[in-house]
Formats: sequence, C-alpha cells, structure tokens
Amino acid sequence: MHSWGDFNQAAPQPQALRSLAARLVEDLQRQGLSVKVWLNHGDPCNRQNLRARLQPGYAGDDPASPYYTADFLKLMGLKFYWWSDLVSWPLSSRPGSPGSWLRPGLNAVKNVVKILLGQRQKARNAAQIMELCQSVTLRDGLPLMAFTRHLRGLEEPTSRHTLRYTLGDPVLSQLLAQEGYLILYTHLGLPRPGPGEELFPLPDRTALDHLARHYHEGRIWVAPTVTVLNHWLMTRRLIWTAHREGERLIIHLESLRDPTTGPRLPESEELAGLCFYVPPGEVILRLAGRDLALQVFGPDHTGERVVGLPPPPPPSLEALDL
Repeated sequence: MHSWGDFNQAAPQPQALRSLAARLVEDLQRQGLSVKVWLNHGDPCNRQNLRARLQPGYAGDDPASPYYTADFLKLMGLKFYWWSDLVSWPLSSRPGSPGSWLRPGLNAVKNVVKILLGQRQKARNAAQIMELCQSVTLRDGLPLMAFTRHLRGLEEPTSRHTLRYTLGDPVLSQLLAQEGYLILYTHLGLPRPGPGEELFPLPDRTALDHLARHYHEGRIWVAPTVTVLNHWLMTRRLIWTAHREGERLIIHLESLRDPTTGPRLPESEELAGLCFYVPPGEVILRLAGRDLALQVFGPDHTGERVVGLPPPPPPSLEALDL
C-alpha cells in the first residue's frame, strides 16, 4: 500500500483524506483482501504518512492531527511499514560479516555530530542501521514492524534505468558475502517509456539477468516484500526446540514472538523457506502436533546439511482482474 495516495506539492484536505481511506478499506474488506505492508510515500506534504525519523510532519498516526487515519490500518490487517529510512548496504547480516563491526562505530560518530547540531531526532541507533526491521509503536498505540529499504547513493532519481547501480555486481556480491536481506527502493515506472524505447537499457537488463542467475542457481532468494519480511520475522522471533525420539530428530515449532500480536502459532505462509542445519538421519518438523512436509536441500555452501520448508513459487505475472 503506497500510502493513501500521492499528495506531493500539496497536503490532502483532512475530511477528503479520511473519506478516501474509509472507502478504500471498505472496498478491500468487501473483496476479502488484506494489506500487510504500507509504504510512506512522497514529500513532506504527504501528511497522511506514518511516524518517520526524518519527517516530523508525517501525522497519519497522531490522534491529535487532522490527518489521522491510522485507525483504519488494523482493519486492513497491516503488519509492516516502511518508515522512510534508506541504507546502501544489506541488513540483518550474519555476525562477523564484512562491515558488521565498522558501521555501528561510524554511526555513533555521526550521532554525536547530529546531537551537537541540535538534530537529535535524526540520530539512529545501531539496530536501525544493521537490522531489517524494528518493533515500533505508533503514536496511537498501534504496534507495527518498521523496515528499512536499500538504495545505492545516486545523483539521479532511482528508476528502472538505475538498476545497474542498485542491483549491480558490487551490491549482489556484498549481499552474498554478508548473507543478509535487501529490500530494493526503486521506481520501475520511471522514466516513462517513449515510442519504441526499450523498457530496460542493456546495463540494467544485465543487472536483472545476473540477479536471475543467482536466484535460479539457489544463491539469492528473490521474493515479494511481505515474504522477505515474514522470513526475517521467523529467523528472529520463532521459538523452537529439538529432541530425539530413537533415531529421529524432532524439531518442534512452538510459538512466534510476534511484536504486533503477542505470542502465537506461526501461519503456514509465514514459515515458507524456513531452514535448519541438521545432522544426518531422519528429521521431523512439527507444528501444533502436526508433522509438516519437509524438504531436504542437501549441503549448502558451508558443507552443512540443510532441511526446511520449501519457499513459495514466484508470484504470477498475470494481471489481477478485480
């Protein structure tokens, strides 16, 4: 969900904004659709956006503001939101990966400078520059997961003509080395194509081809934003135990410590792609007394044996007819 709309250059009229949000939520509910991900959109005039570090004027979650509309978010089933933060490196990398010790130190120095300049609100803690997601409580008390996106530093607006930089070999090599997560910030609809113009110039198409090769060879998992975020949540918040029954290793998935709902059983689509390193022999993955269909992936690049739940197939490229 790209906010309630585009109000660049001029803030929305509060009553019209609320009416727009109400109609949209009603339409979504009537069609049985939920919206798990919200993106803060646009310039500071988009006052309907949610809490953001660099945009104090965003007031969509402030009950005292005429732009307040966050009461509709729970009705949509919202769970994650992009809080306007960008970094130029992968996030939630494995400990000891390249850059994992240097960036927090540099960030601490930057924070001191910001505080001395009277810009304390712009400071970021170490988790904000190293982890993909943060648990956030909006100003009206709604708990959400705020996530950060990736953008390589560019002079020009990011678009399908800048994928050569944002998905180029240096970025993919860094992602592989750090074994982290990367949610891309881009505008695939820009620039508007002219008559007979190639949608992706050769350098950008080459970057996509390289990413596709990594995907098909099993090195990088490419998935929709909500799938990536759910996988991150599983790796950070899933409670599980393991014990042996004779020759079998039983892995019990006990609960998910979900900051937005409290402890609960994970849903099947959230578990997609979850993997474990295991010793040789039979392995059972069990959820609420039910054995799940397990896939043996074999040894990975570390040489360790991996089993888990298969990732979902890529989304269909067919347009929805709603």
